[in-house]
Amino acid sequence: MTGESLSNGDELEIMASGAEVQRGVGTMTAGAIICALLMSFFFVPPLAAQPLCGPASVKYIVRSQNGTTLTTSELQTLRAQLPEEIGRAEVIVDSSIPSLWFWSYRTCVMDLQDVVLAQGGMRMRLSFNLELIPGRQPHEVTIDGLPFQEGRFILDRSGWTRNDQTLPASSWKSVAELQRLRIAISAPPRDCAATVETGNADLLALRYRAQSVDSRSECRKLLVGLIRDPTQRVKAEGAARGIEALAYRRLIDDKTLLPPLIECVGQHLDQLGTFCNRALEALTRHHYGDVDFFVRKPEFTREFQDHAVADWTALVRLLETGRPIFDRNLEEVTLRAVREICAGLQAAISETLPDHPVLAYLQRIRNDAASLGLNTSETVFLFAAGYSGNSRFFTPPGEWPNGGPLSWIRLVIVRPGLVQPSSSPTVDFVIPANEADYREQFRNLDLELRFQVMTDNRKLRATSVEAVRNALASLRAANQP
Repeated sequence: MTGESLSNGDELEIMASGAEVQRGVGTMTAGAIICALLMSFFFVPPLAAQPLCGPASVKYIVRSQNGTTLTTSELQTLRAQLPEEIGRAEVIVDSSIPSLWFWSYRTCVMDLQDVVLAQGGMRMRLSFNLELIPGRQPHEVTIDGLPFQEGRFILDRSGWTRNDQTLPASSWKSVAELQRLRIAISAPPRDCAATVETGNADLLALRYRAQSVDSRSECRKLLVGLIRDPTQRVKAEGAARGIEALAYRRLIDDKTLLPPLIECVGQHLDQLGTFCNRALEALTRHHYGDVDFFVRKPEFTREFQDHAVADWTALVRLLETGRPIFDRNLEEVTLRAVREICAGLQAAISETLPDHPVLAYLQRIRNDAASLGLNTSETVFLFAAGYSGNSRFFTPPGEWPNGGPLSWIRLVIVRPGLVQPSSSPTVDFVIPANEADYREQFRNLDLELRFQVMTDNRKLRATSVEAVRNALASLRAANQP
């Protein structure tokens, strides 16, 4: 083994040869984890704290000036005028009921406000003012439209019940007429405090994303104030779940949230403490205090609480000048490194194996690496591929040659955190340190990379290791204090 120290004090380790991974029961478990984590890189799971539900859906039947429904082609023309998403809902054309279909397939909620349509020289502004939340109004709504005309119209939601899945065209009220009659139709409040009261963390994240920097700051202060006020227990729990939802989406980079959340964990042996601990997990991608990584307990024990507080406090101290929060900027830096590593490996492997199927798979990762997914695992990124007869590895498309010079490749990036936390579980690196061909730590970022290539071709091993090492310049730069 050879090694060297970087100027910033980080450890860099290169192993001269790869080591065979032990077979057995542990091997099968590792293989299952590899497959699951790799799939999570390409697919976005729902938030664990949110209830299961179908996508929110609003269909708006558009009518021409004479009141007839528009054809599919006419609807396509209108659709082209609109943004790809409105209220975090994709806008498509439904031909079964000729209409514009606002469909939120990624979350359970929709915040549909103003939609402006133009046709025949006229502009029709429609104020839906709809927040679709599970357990409230119907999740699938069809709204008939007035004949197309100039002006602004507000949807009158008075008298709307959970049993109503359709609203007639008469539900639309002209703003000009309302002003003449001095009648007001109020929109539901959309500020942070009102959104917390809905009890829906997805809706909070959706609205927070659209806020200004100052409004976001005020919202965070409100959330912290709520979790520190045990007299408003329901709101406090909603605030903690809201922070968790914002952290899942990499929308928080404010380290000042960590102390009050740790304080919350230390003070509450109930669901509020649990939710605060989950918020810390989502912010940091660590799981200190967890009794069981996969099965969340409804309440803390005193031992759970003591271990959790000790570990969270130690982590904040360790990363006082570093990056304890895995925010969007850190995600982007990591993704850039992933793309550069894949590009380097493509070039290195193609010198020896120009037609190997792993090259296309590395290209696929480069193309698809737009997000690391909504999960809080310490394993930030994992790529593992090998011969299909080896059940430990997720196999890329194409025929991986059996018995060729390249048996497998593994690459993992994790958040190592504390060396010896008082709570379990500890980080599972997938690639043990003594089996890595290359290993590098980025302490200020709380990241560690391990790479393994199983080959008997010395040139292939050397060029692959060199490619990975050279691709980490962006991580090294971001790691500087």
